[in-house]
Amino acid sequence: MNRAIHGCAWLDADDAGNGYGYQKGQYATIAMRRNDTTHTLLLAARQGLFSLVEPTPGVEQP
Repeated sequence: MNRAIHGCAWLDADDAGNGYGYQKGQYATIAMRRNDTTHTLLLAARQGLFSLVEPTPGVEQP
């Protein structure tokens, strides 16, 4: 059975933006999928080791 997929999917990538660290795996991605039928946006868990936010002492990082 063929079913049409309504919506689209994309991958957001984030890096420092000031060099070639992304070539060494210094980036993070978030997969997103929009469903036009249900008018929802699904965000997956962030994957990767890069973060623009400095860790706060005493706060556990996810």
